[in-house]
Amino acid sequence: MIWPVITAVLITFSGAVIVFAIIERTVPQEEFATYTRDAGRGGRPWSAAELDQVPTASGASIRADAIVSLVLLALVALLPLVPASFFYVDSGDPGQTFVDPALWSGWLQAFYVLLVLVAAMQVWKLVTGRFSGAMLGIEIVLDIVFAVYLTALLTTQQVAHPELAAQFGGDGSVTGVVLVIVLVVIWGVTVWDQWDSVRAWRRARRTRPA
Repeated sequence: MIWPVITAVLITFSGAVIVFAIIERTVPQEEFATYTRDAGRGGRPWSAAELDQVPTASGASIRADAIVSLVLLALVALLPLVPASFFYVDSGDPGQTFVDPALWSGWLQAFYVLLVLVAAMQVWKLVTGRFSGAMLGIEIVLDIVFAVYLTALLTTQQVAHPELAAQFGGDGSVTGVVLVIVLVVIWGVTVWDQWDSVRAWRRARRTRPA
């Protein structure tokens, strides 16, 4: 158990470093300067009280959110590729993943198509530094389609590799209370994301120059 935990911690910190490095190198300097200690403070140290003075929907913040989303999407894209050996399951084939190989008959292809579409939306935000009404509408549709896809996947398919599921006395399906909890989390996150996107769009409208 110790080694996977160490690996997860290292990946988490590496991801954070990558996010900040990308932000530093992609956000225009005039926008990035508003978040540094030299932004019109005459060398005075920064304090938390100045957070309220930072524009909440500037191009820099929109680009930063897009970069974080792209990094998370990249991590999500790797999930179906996690080997079964990570869970200490000897499947006889070191190349076996923890997901059911039968999902590659169409389900996982659809998963990656949806990820590419969501990533394209984030790249759009990153390039333009804007969050328009059209972006909001497309983002809402993509989120709902993704939630419907995950719901259909979990309720109709065996998700885990059969040999991995057998180690825990299951067949790879998500059922019962676990299924209910997972679906509640999926749709809860979806609804929260819509609410957060609408808030971000409203802030962008208020701070957009005339």
